[in-house]
Amino acid sequence: MKGTNQGDSVFDEPHMRARPREGEADEQELFAVWDEPALSAHLPPERRPHSFRHWWKTRADRLPGLVRLAALLFIALVSGPVAVVTTIVEMITRAQLLLIGIVGLVFAAPTVEEIAKTVVLAFALEAKPYLFRSRLEVVLCAAVSALCFATIENFVYLNVYIPDPSTAIVLWRWIVCTSMHVVATSLTGWGLALEWRNAWDQGRRPEPGRAFRWLVAAIAVHGLYNALAFAGETLMHVSLD
Repeated sequence: MKGTNQGDSVFDEPHMRARPREGEADEQELFAVWDEPALSAHLPPERRPHSFRHWWKTRADRLPGLVRLAALLFIALVSGPVAVVTTIVEMITRAQLLLIGIVGLVFAAPTVEEIAKTVVLAFALEAKPYLFRSRLEVVLCAAVSALCFATIENFVYLNVYIPDPSTAIVLWRWIVCTSMHVVATSLTGWGLALEWRNAWDQGRRPEPGRAFRWLVAAIAVHGLYNALAFAGETLMHVSLD
């Protein structure tokens, strides 16, 4: 109303003022003007007002221990089935990959699987880095994801693709194949763990893309295994013929 002071508004009463939603104040602090590099570059990350590290540490301190452990367990256990679903989609188009034979087996399949096994972990690391307390936890999440994926894959191979497998094939699947999945995916997990730690040291949000070379290493290990398995199976068939 014209001529009315702003402080006379009914909405200026304490009980009528808009209250920030839970976490909104933290987000406002996180993106405050004082976090601009020109205003706080001379300060170390831990002393910068309203820095990303401040937001990270605040969230970590407020997070109940059981909730955190439940979240980590969820990330680790869900990643495996998510990878399986992704691989099924990849297998549907595998007929096209057969046109290029060994290229699809050694390059395409390992790439899809290794990305799928850590995609949930990578998203969690970037969006909620405060869930983790050490690099070991990041690597363990990746390893458990690979273990879940290998377990489901083994059941499918030994009950669908090979209905009556020999003891040697069963042992190979559960020992060698499972170990390969865990080792390969743990390489990506280690890369993500290093990025998580570097982000904390530098007071910034983790960027999973910085672990790309470790993902390439995981794909290389997986691809090498596929190539050797393919060669071994081919030689076996040749000798039997």
